[in-house]
Amino acid sequence: MKSKIKIIIVVFVLLLVGVAAAIPKTTYEKWFDKDDVTIEENDQQMTKLVYVKNEQGLIVGLEVPVAEILEDDIVQKWNLLTKDVSLLPSGYSSAIHKDTILNSYEIKGSVLEMHVSPEITSSDGRSTVETLAWTFGNDEITEVKLFVNNTQVRQINNYTISKITKEVGINLDYETSYLLESTATTIIYCENEYLLPVTYFHLEDDVCSYILEKAYKLSDDEKTWNYEYELNEDSVVINFADNLELNERVLMTLTYSFDMNFNVSKLSINNSEKILYEAVFGEIVE
Repeated sequence: MKSKIKIIIVVFVLLLVGVAAAIPKTTYEKWFDKDDVTIEENDQQMTKLVYVKNEQGLIVGLEVPVAEILEDDIVQKWNLLTKDVSLLPSGYSSAIHKDTILNSYEIKGSVLEMHVSPEITSSDGRSTVETLAWTFGNDEITEVKLFVNNTQVRQINNYTISKITKEVGINLDYETSYLLESTATTIIYCENEYLLPVTYFHLEDDVCSYILEKAYKLSDDEKTWNYEYELNEDSVVINFADNLELNERVLMTLTYSFDMNFNVSKLSINNSEKILYEAVFGEIVE
């Protein structure tokens, strides 16, 4: 009798497994009120933007996937550049020595003061300055200062630090040898995988036109851009004479570059018929 009961139980369990396997995933989601988003997709949505070296040695802004978003943004970004550097995708590396420890930090006004271990001085010179300025610089933090044993760090691996700010430039490109007469303009290119900021030293006085010329080279247009622009107190308005279709790479490069170089809050791009694109800086509409 007992053996018959065991056989019946086994058959019943096998039937349950078979039925369960035949039920579509969407049905489960309806029963348990689950959104049609996998764990992997959720993980991909959680990233941190840090500036790291690519295979060409350029400092680029890379969204690095993370398991969770920590409350302390500065510590999490620092760790991605040091002890958690293994989380960077293949082909990318940090300019900061991986053993450098962030002991403490304090934000004083617009200056981020970071107290770190002596390994910082073995980091990659100017690339470290660019990494720190762009990883931690934002609307509130405009300068970073490093301290080892309460003494401000003035040199990293034979590179003498003047200031750690975005204003010192990044991935420098010299289009003129007359540096004292030149203008420095940082163009932020939006590549497929990362942001690529490049500071050009050039003789063009009209920075707005200069940015547009750089963006034109990214466009699919074979004809010359005919445009006028208005630089107002709080906005930049670009009016194209022709009907153009600007690709996303052009639009994002213009947005980030105007935000970087002008103290305005809005960019508007129009053609003869309609508004092509608008961005409120800090609220970029893709």
